[in-house]
Amino acid sequence: MPVLDRLGGSYRESGLIVLAINVGDREPDYAAHIEENGYEHVRFARDGKGEIARLYGVRSIPVTYLLDREGVIRYAHVGFGRGLEKRLADEITLLLE
Repeated sequence: MPVLDRLGGSYRESGLIVLAINVGDREPDYAAHIEENGYEHVRFARDGKGEIARLYGVRSIPVTYLLDREGVIRYAHVGFGRGLEKRLADEITLLLE
């Protein structure tokens, strides 16, 4: 199970929403990707023109933002390395308190 899906499932009851945004002009095959990776707790959207990416200052992919309940970015992580899942879990816990 993908990390963001695990976190989405673990914190769903506390109000966490995981949204994955595909940046690019090609329509991805979401159904195949979701089925292939077993996503259950991630919502998917497409930013075909890169407007959301520009708004949030995305310079590298993947990037993970954690927003508080008011929509303010509280944490940002570029890439996906060792220990990120634990850091995300700790930050999500703080945001949901």
